[in-house]
Amino acid sequence: MPEPSSLIMKIVIFGATGLTGQQLVQQALELGHEVTAFVRNPQGLQTTHVNFNIFKGDLFDPQIVSAAVKKHAVVISALGVKPTVKDKDIPPLRSEGTKNIIAAMKQHGVKRLLVISSQGAGDSKPRSGLFGKVIVPLFLKNRFAEVEKQERLVFRERPRLDHRSSPAIDQRPLTGMYKVGALLKIGLMDSIARADVAHFILKEMIENNWLQQAVDINPNLNSPVHPSSAAVNQ
Repeated sequence: MPEPSSLIMKIVIFGATGLTGQQLVQQALELGHEVTAFVRNPQGLQTTHVNFNIFKGDLFDPQIVSAAVKKHAVVISALGVKPTVKDKDIPPLRSEGTKNIIAAMKQHGVKRLLVISSQGAGDSKPRSGLFGKVIVPLFLKNRFAEVEKQERLVFRERPRLDHRSSPAIDQRPLTGMYKVGALLKIGLMDSIARADVAHFILKEMIENNWLQQAVDINPNLNSPVHPSSAAVNQ
């Protein structure tokens, strides 16, 4: 379990009913933060906590998204489409949702956005081996076109952090052992725990080591990550 944070934040999480989103909710509450989960279907979350609220709404409705973002200090996006959705049927969830989130942040003066993207998108393609060069174009073309649209929207804004994970994310428990870097090479068989992805996002939210950068996170089975290993100039 994460240690309670000395700095308590008011966070709104989009994509909170997904498996990574649920990890973000759980760990953020354990750290003592105030958490709002933006959801289409509240039945997807069973969490109950004095610092937890559910905001039911349609991500494609700018006014609803604006109301959800209001009075929060940090926005975290774990938006994504379920793996069971066929590539030809991918909806513009990431791109349209992110556009509405950014507009809402500007409207209410919210400055901090953390986004979980995916390895194999944008400038990470050359470093993602067969996954980016073969699997994405053949089987995940539309899915990753959406990821890249989302990244382009995020890249225009400051300050922000756009995080990329390994191609595979699994259900292992939190280890706290992972590598963070701007130019990590990710292998096809690399896999990281969702709990570790959430751990890094919440850690970065407080430490601000990677502002205005896209960074990679990958398993490190030898030693836990330390704040100094993730520090770079803005």
